[in-house]
Amino acid sequence: MLLRWIPVWLLGTCSLLCPLLAQEPRSVKIAALIADAEVYTAERTALELAVQYVNLNNIIPNATLECIINTTRELAFFEMVLQACHQSRSGVHAIIGPVGSSAVKAVSLVSGAVQIPQIAPVATDPMLVNQQTYPFLVRLSATDTVQSRVIADVIDHFGWQQMSILTSSDDYGTHGFIEFERIAGVKGWLIRTVQSFDPTEDPRRIRVRRQLQAIKAAGARIVLLNCLASFGLEVLRQAGDMRLTGVGWAWIVTDGVTGMTSFRKNETVPRHLLGLLGVKPVEDKGELFGDFMKLWSTADSNRYPGAGVWDIEAYPAKFVDAVLLFAFAYRDLLRAGQSVTGASVQCDRFPSERWEHGDTMLQYLRKVSEEGITSKILFTKDGTPTQVEFDIVNLWENGWQRVGTWNDTDGLTIDNSVTSFMGGGQVELMDDFVSDLRNRTLRIVTHRDIPFVMKNLNDSEGNPLHGNDQYSGLCIDLLKWLSEQLGFRYRLFHVADDKFGNKDRNTGRWNGVIGDLVYKKADMAVTDLTITAEREEDVDFTLPYIEAGSTFIMRKKARAEYNIMNFSRPFQPELWALVFITTLAVAIIQSVINKLSPYSGIPMEEDSSGPGESDEDSPYTFGESLWHSFAALIQQGPEFFPRAPSGRITSIFWGMGILIVIATYTANLAAFLTISRLETTIESVEDLAAQNEIVYGVQRDSATQSFFDESNIEPFKTMAAVMRARDSYVGSMDEGIRKAKTENYAYISDNVLLDYQANRDCTLRTVGRLFKKSGFGIALPKYSPYTEVFSKKILQARESGFLDVLIKKWKLGTSSTRQREVPAMRMPWLPPLGYRIETSECVKDKDKDFNSSIIGVDQMLGVFVLIYGGMGVAFVALLVEWVVACARDVSRSDPKKPQTICEAVSRRVSVLWNRSKCRSSCGHPRGKGHPLQQIDEDLRTTDIALQAASYQYDNGPRSIKPTLV
Repeated sequence: MLLRWIPVWLLGTCSLLCPLLAQEPRSVKIAALIADAEVYTAERTALELAVQYVNLNNIIPNATLECIINTTRELAFFEMVLQACHQSRSGVHAIIGPVGSSAVKAVSLVSGAVQIPQIAPVATDPMLVNQQTYPFLVRLSATDTVQSRVIADVIDHFGWQQMSILTSSDDYGTHGFIEFERIAGVKGWLIRTVQSFDPTEDPRRIRVRRQLQAIKAAGARIVLLNCLASFGLEVLRQAGDMRLTGVGWAWIVTDGVTGMTSFRKNETVPRHLLGLLGVKPVEDKGELFGDFMKLWSTADSNRYPGAGVWDIEAYPAKFVDAVLLFAFAYRDLLRAGQSVTGASVQCDRFPSERWEHGDTMLQYLRKVSEEGITSKILFTKDGTPTQVEFDIVNLWENGWQRVGTWNDTDGLTIDNSVTSFMGGGQVELMDDFVSDLRNRTLRIVTHRDIPFVMKNLNDSEGNPLHGNDQYSGLCIDLLKWLSEQLGFRYRLFHVADDKFGNKDRNTGRWNGVIGDLVYKKADMAVTDLTITAEREEDVDFTLPYIEAGSTFIMRKKARAEYNIMNFSRPFQPELWALVFITTLAVAIIQSVINKLSPYSGIPMEEDSSGPGESDEDSPYTFGESLWHSFAALIQQGPEFFPRAPSGRITSIFWGMGILIVIATYTANLAAFLTISRLETTIESVEDLAAQNEIVYGVQRDSATQSFFDESNIEPFKTMAAVMRARDSYVGSMDEGIRKAKTENYAYISDNVLLDYQANRDCTLRTVGRLFKKSGFGIALPKYSPYTEVFSKKILQARESGFLDVLIKKWKLGTSSTRQREVPAMRMPWLPPLGYRIETSECVKDKDKDFNSSIIGVDQMLGVFVLIYGGMGVAFVALLVEWVVACARDVSRSDPKKPQTICEAVSRRVSVLWNRSKCRSSCGHPRGKGHPLQQIDEDLRTTDIALQAASYQYDNGPRSIKPTLV
């Protein structure tokens, strides 16, 4: 009976316990691959603590997450493939890792074949975006395309334009700066050199001294480093040994270094790393960061290396987000009623087995939209994280410090005040390019041309000179200054063929100085070398140290024609006209004042002749005034002088003006008669080309010859043909100067050289405006890293005035004999064309242009202002005379006299008016009974009375007053 009830009991017990057993948590497995290097211990800790965090927070209901972690050697890619194959047979649902684009690509061969999703926390190669090649890859990091934009913004922020690049030769290194190089090309930045090194399994065995030496020689002081941390730290150590991490250097590292290195408070940051600037993915912008960091910071650091502090590196944080991504995806899969079993496939078979739930798991991974610890976990259609943000970090003694941020919305924000570079250098001390010229010996080719380069075998005392001591001149002084400033040594030698340099049209080969540079016989050329476009195709030029142009030099010729009117040349015609007009004006003013002034002393005759006879005018008539004015002009005394104060004032100011005019004329006429006039019918290069009497030519194989040969502009094209037909070339400048002095020859060359000769030989002069404007510069081989260095120093020499001192020392200036020179436009850092220093031996005998010495109205305008101002003063004095005279005319006791000043003024005006009417009709005799006879008699009586009163006032006692009859 008991035995019969046992099966029934067991059946009942089983029916009660089985539902309970079904609710027990099941195990969900994931796999992870990391390198066994020491720098990856924090990534392993992040995986283990992330799994604990998922289980503690029950993110996957009724399931326990397990992680199978396998390690491999860092560059053992085949070993990674074998490990992934092994993991695919272990019932895993996804594979996390490894670190690095090359390693991820290796594992993707397995994950893609067996269709197990692969989560890559750190894989930034832009090639990984291709879903056709990597169909089961899910990336948690932005590609290096974005990181390149961040670094480009940092470079742009500091205003740097030159840099060098150093990368590892793996996929992560070589593909990391593809976008940056494109941006640099668009912005016009100069990448001096791109170097790469081969990674090794043991980072201590990498050798980068050759690459670092190339970076040092390139001159750029901004170095971009893209490699993983294990290699980057060794690279920087070797760079420190080579003194490439001190003051003046700036190293910028990518997330491969910043994301995997963290210095604790008790750790000492190596000195060669201080000031390192880097770009680092953010690790603390997710909402779960604080919650997870409670677990991370309380973990036992002995068991979990890297934990135990409130700090986590960027790469380990990405591994935490990878675990959370899988947990959220698997949770969503369960909520949707899906049930998947772990993969247990054989990848070593052909064809390989595939996990049947791989597509489903992949789709749920890509649809996750949850908060992580670094940022929100969300993907675009192509599997790219949507939220990308970087920190700009600076390595200080207490570790990485955030000094800026970057995101797609706001771009770059950085604080210069807290940013220090290698060796403690600040932003203002940084220069993106510094030449490595110190302690180098340069081979410098030169060409003799006075006063730029001169060669002497003996000194002033007859002692022999050797080597560089044989050379002197403006260019040599400039070279010595550059050597002191930049610290290089040099060895001078003269060009073998004594030519500046010209390209053969048939062979394309250069000769002369340019040829020595092109064919590596010299490191630099220092002489009066003209900068031309053709030369710059094969060599580099610095900024011009002297601006120049072409002109021609020829003999002076004495003028053969004379002009009988040369005595009038000291004054411009306009000034002569103004002198005569003023003379006439003074005569008119004197005549008017004489007629109007009450004190002019005009004598009046009595009317003895009776009516019908005209009055006799005053002896100071208009004719007399005109004679007085001209007599004063030619410094002859007149017969009559004005008696009224107003008239005398006019004479005084007129005399003062005449004194200045005559003195100026006399001095200028003496100068004209003393200096002989020199002239020629050729005043420009166009005049030279239009005639056939004077032969002209240039130095053979010079820049001037190249200009004429290549020009398609008239008259230069025609002149080139004429010179070829006449074979009027010369072999050197000395020969050209000699022919210009002794023959009917015009030598065409650079104005600076010709002006120097003309200022020292009084029989020569330069003629015409400047053409072919260019300049003299220092030449270096094409793409020389030192071109910009020398250009900056030349600009410094110009701004400091050092070049002006050299120009003055060597008495280099523009000839004062050039005719009709037109000033040329110039760059602000270059000296003006026509730079002139009056130290020539021919200054006393130089040819003066008539037009420069003729006196014009504008130069004598003050004299005429004085004269006409005096006339104005005279009229004011005349007004005062009238007021005084009218005041004396007033007498209230005499009814016949004016009672008020106004009445006195009115009466005087009436008398003047009547006199003018009377005298206008004096040509018509009036006998007795004529209507105007009585008026004439009254006017005579009034004039006699006024004359007497005026005479008494001037000669008698002051108490006598004029009596008006």
